[in-house]
Amino acid sequence: MDPTFVSPPEDTSAVLEFFHRDIDMAYTFLDTARITANPDHRLQAVGGARKAHGMVTVLISHRDLSVADEQQLLSRLDDLNEKIKVFEQKPEQN
Repeated sequence: MDPTFVSPPEDTSAVLEFFHRDIDMAYTFLDTARITANPDHRLQAVGGARKAHGMVTVLISHRDLSVADEQQLLSRLDDLNEKIKVFEQKPEQN
């Protein structure tokens, strides 16, 4: 790598939008799990939500976000995690 290369500053708004959209995608997976009649599709959809949750959780720990932005994301992740747990505990009843 060229030692004179300086990476451009990170656009925090773009990073936040990415995180929020990824969380939104996880909720879409849960909506899919809720409406599908196929148990395999339900499991795949819940797995997709869990994967998105995990990815955002890890990535926000590597970003220098404002306290307010981080709290908002963590709040959404906590809510998402609770909804995922409901599907994981009784997937056939959702």
